Formats: sequence, C-alpha cells, structure tokens
Amino acid sequence: MKRLGFWQFILIYILAIVWFIIAQINFTPAICIRTEAKSESVLIRIADNGTGISDDVKTRIFDPFFTTKPVGSGTGLGLSISYSIVVEKHGGQLTCTSTPQGTEFVIKIPQ
Repeated sequence: MKRLGFWQFILIYILAIVWFIIAQINFTPAICIRTEAKSESVLIRIADNGTGISDDVKTRIFDPFFTTKPVGSGTGLGLSISYSIVVEKHGGQLTCTSTPQGTEFVIKIPQ
C-alpha cells in the first residue's frame, strides 16, 4: 500500500504543476496522460499543450526548493521528492522535455 501512495503523490503533484502553469495562459488547456508497458519497464507520460518551460527553468526543475510559483504558493519540493522516489527508491527515470508547443514529463519504472 505504501508503494501506491508514492505513485499517487507523484502523479498528483505533476498534474498539479502542469495545471497551475497552463491555467495561467489564455487558451484552452489540455493534459494528456498515457501509459505504456514494455518488456523491461512501464512508462507514464503526462503532457500538456502549454507554452513550454524555458531551458533555464528546465535545468533546475528537479532541484529541492526551486519553484517558479509566487511566494507562499509552493515549497519547491514536490518535483524533487518525486524525482527521488522514482530514481533513488525504484531505479527508474523521471524526465522533462519541453517545446514552445507543450511539456511532457515521462516516468520510466523498471518491471
């Protein structure tokens, strides 16, 4: 049951960040969640159709206490904790790719 709690935290946190960012933009936001089972791993992809994340922010996005939210709106710990759970506890990968047409977080968990 504890393992399920970890994954719930990660998915909810990433969705909350994606929604926070795209809700500030004046357009119709969309979030797409896809899963894929491979022989050696499971992939979870969370993508949006926002304006993307700058390279400067992207290089720091998994750093503890880094946030782009206004003071009092975030601690900057959610993505760093998510990264720690996926990579250090489960030997997986958590990556972020971004273009001006949107951002995608990919969680890769070994089977």
